[in-house]
Amino acid sequence: MLKDAYSIPFEARIYQSYLSGIKNHWRTSLYQQVIKEVSNLQTTNIDEIESSMLSSPSYQLYAWQERMTQQFKYIGRGGIKTILEKSRKELLDILQSAGQVNPERLKLNPSCELPDYVGGFDVHQVPGGLGKDALNTWLMVWYQKGLTFAGGNPDALVEWYADLIAKLAKDANANASKVLDLGCTLGRSTMAIKKKMPSAEVFGCDVCEYPLRYGHLFAIENGIDITLCQENAEKLTFKDKTFDIVASHWLFHELPPDAAANVIHEAARVLNPGGIFVIYDMCKVPGGAIGEWLHKGMAIRNNEPYALPLIHTDLTKIMKEAGFKNIQFKTTSPDWPKDTEPSELMKSRYMFMNMYSGIIQKI
Repeated sequence: MLKDAYSIPFEARIYQSYLSGIKNHWRTSLYQQVIKEVSNLQTTNIDEIESSMLSSPSYQLYAWQERMTQQFKYIGRGGIKTILEKSRKELLDILQSAGQVNPERLKLNPSCELPDYVGGFDVHQVPGGLGKDALNTWLMVWYQKGLTFAGGNPDALVEWYADLIAKLAKDANANASKVLDLGCTLGRSTMAIKKKMPSAEVFGCDVCEYPLRYGHLFAIENGIDITLCQENAEKLTFKDKTFDIVASHWLFHELPPDAAANVIHEAARVLNPGGIFVIYDMCKVPGGAIGEWLHKGMAIRNNEPYALPLIHTDLTKIMKEAGFKNIQFKTTSPDWPKDTEPSELMKSRYMFMNMYSGIIQKI
């Protein structure tokens, strides 16, 4: 049912492939030219770097393409949302059908309100935001079938994340019978965990209702036994000491610093003694001032206002305050599987992923 929910017209395929070509030029040749120019500057202050580069034609084009190719992907003649709007009623009817089969595996909470940092603006430049317009669930489905904003394969990213969690549990000789995946949106990361840890009882939670509806339908259709719950990760409704592992994939760069701290403390509360907590996100960037400058530009141009504060947030300190021990940090992703930290930027624009992990102290 889901795979045949909508069709992509030939004109839209041409439109999207054209944008992919622009994006590949942006993240390779144009990016390399910008890095070459900025490397000649005699400053490590990111505001001074920005001021110096404003007159560069290469940087002007780089900045324009970084923002506008994302917009064009969604709107315009062959934009994702433009195409989906033609089937709005049919697509929303499909989402409304979620829960008719295995209703115990979809737990929606009508009183769960969207925080301002989710529903208050067009995050990722998605028109209408991810939480307010139900049709944007299908928009997310479409664009996650291809390359991410940073050019990575989305399936590789969630599979890598699941591998990391399974390895952590094995290395710590930890019980892993009950797992919670925070901020799961469509449940792709939750399903990856279940596939990697088939004997575990796996839960995914998100504050947005309609992505969970889709994830439930997809899991049922593909025979993946997970439970999806509508929850605010800052104030979970689960009882104390419920889970053996609590993890998050690309959630923390969407959170204001105070919300991030609340989520960490909630994770500590719902973990069993000896349980493992994992944050997988863009927590640190390589490349010194240039890397931070690029990251700040991405955050502003792609409507991700909390991505920059995250790299300056002392997550280790917050985790210690929440009661975590054996806190580890490393940079690790499919395109950087090494044990060493990168000392410089890659030759194409790439979002480095980092992992924080900790074990809640045993009583």
